[in-house]
Amino acid sequence: PILLAGAYHVYVDIAEAVEGRTDVRSAPALGPDPRLLQIVLERLDHEGVPHDATVVLAAAGSSDPRSQADTELAADMLREHWHGPVRIGFAAGPKPSVADAVASARANGEDGVVAVASYLLAPGLFQQRLREAGADYVTGPLAPHPTLLEIIADRFHDALAS
Repeated sequence: PILLAGAYHVYVDIAEAVEGRTDVRSAPALGPDPRLLQIVLERLDHEGVPHDATVVLAAAGSSDPRSQADTELAADMLREHWHGPVRIGFAAGPKPSVADAVASARANGEDGVVAVASYLLAPGLFQQRLREAGADYVTGPLAPHPTLLEIIADRFHDALAS
């Protein structure tokens, strides 16, 4: 699957679709992967976000706790390289929403500048929600980026080897 986090689609839908098939293999989600966070950091730099700004890492969202854990791990990876606070917000599903995370950062006076870092693969409805969340900066989605192709190829080769 070309999904950023493990959730229902990875663990149930896709798993059931390939169960018992010897001609089809399933690979894990693309993330969390440090290379994805390098793309996030590049996007933040491209937008000119001050390195001490609060960043809301904005994921699609899922009620599956495994997906939420993957997003939290991605945020932890980002915290290792970012100088300001890092929060999580979701475009859909669990709380906090991206807009709530932005509002909470502003209410807590976190350096005054708030950026939303898209942790989405492509433009669309969820990316539009990020733009409407009230942040000072909003990065574009992760794709297109050559590193995504490397991660996909790695997942493909790992699936073939297992």
